[in-house]
Amino acid sequence: MVTVTEFLVRLVTSAFEVAAKIGGEVALRDPLSFLIVAAGTVFVTGAVVVLGYLAVGALANELGITTPTLGRGQQDADGRIPTARPNPEAQREAKGAARAKQGQQYGSSDEE
Repeated sequence: MVTVTEFLVRLVTSAFEVAAKIGGEVALRDPLSFLIVAAGTVFVTGAVVVLGYLAVGALANELGITTPTLGRGQQDADGRIPTARPNPEAQREAKGAARAKQGQQYGSSDEE
C-alpha cells in the first residue's frame, strides 16, 4: 500500500516530468506548437494567480484582517460597504409625502 508521503512525492515528480515533456518535446517541434503552449501557459497561470489572490483575500477577510478596497468608496465602521437599498417604510413615507405635495400643487385638498 502506498503511503501519503510516497503519493505526494510521486505526484510532484510526475508533474515535473510532464512539464519537461511538454516544454521539451511538444513545444519545440515547430513555432505554432510553441505559441499554443505559451498561450495556454499564460492563461492557466493567470487564472491560478487570480483565484489565489481571491482565496487569500477571502481568508484574510475571515481572519479579520482588513485590506484596502479599491474603487468602492467609503466603508462603515465594521468594514462593510453601505448598501443603497432604502428601507421599505421610508419608501412608503416618501411616496405619501410626494402624493400629498402633488395634491397641494394641483389645488385638491382633503380639508373641504
